[in-house]
Amino acid sequence: SEKYPVAFEFALSLTKIIENKFNIKININEINYLVLYFETAIENLTEKNKDNTLRLALIGKYRPSVKDFIVGQFKDILPNCEVNSFKTAEEIDTDKKYLFILSQHPFKYKNVPVVNTNILFRKDALSILITIALIQEYIEEGKATIIRYDLFNMSYYELVQELVNNLVDDQELLPDFYEKWTKREKKSNNVISNGIAIPHAVDSSGKKRVLLSFGIVKEKAVYNKTRLKLVFLIGIPYDLDDSLVEVISRVYDLISMISRNQVLFENAENYDNHQPFIQMLEGI
Repeated sequence: SEKYPVAFEFALSLTKIIENKFNIKININEINYLVLYFETAIENLTEKNKDNTLRLALIGKYRPSVKDFIVGQFKDILPNCEVNSFKTAEEIDTDKKYLFILSQHPFKYKNVPVVNTNILFRKDALSILITIALIQEYIEEGKATIIRYDLFNMSYYELVQELVNNLVDDQELLPDFYEKWTKREKKSNNVISNGIAIPHAVDSSGKKRVLLSFGIVKEKAVYNKTRLKLVFLIGIPYDLDDSLVEVISRVYDLISMISRNQVLFENAENYDNHQPFIQMLEGI
């Protein structure tokens, strides 16, 4: 449930279908086998669709050999991407959409991350950049919604209930989400390292997007001897297409990065609902 949460959710859903149809009880070992099959399918799907339409911009006056090197670095990480090169920011083709821009000099361009070319030599930072830029794109396309709330309860279940109530009030979830989550919580522990909890369940609201809510724990709350700091609630759409499966996978990648990176962790704690998602890159 921690290493392959998306596949685990699919396995639980299939298990429920099988148990209801054949009136049998499926044990955890069989569920684990299903997780492996689903994870393989998700990885194949993600690889097939990977970076099909990604366009990057390179700004600056580079020698041909340096430009070839930078483009080669991009191609190693994003094999199917298109790199457009410009000498100055004023030359950027505004009719085209860019995932992010690399520039020798800082400037602002819409909601697109603009970063220094030195990031090419920091693999962890580059992975974070790609993930956050992709999620920013998903948000703009309506495939993802991200909302932050402060939480004031002092137990895990009450914190999740508080978070769900906030999302119901904002018409992002239906009240049945909490009951669905409590049922699936009995089959796995959704609290991971660094005080992060990831309650997730199927969202029956009918919205065709992946929901991620940042719940910032303001009081001392302990669960299974772990001090809770952040609660990331994920609503998985009932009807999934290939693109939404990829969004879910990227969302879990983001949470994993936040659990390992202190700067990202602090950026999540200070997340501002009124600012673009690329605020998560602050200080990276």
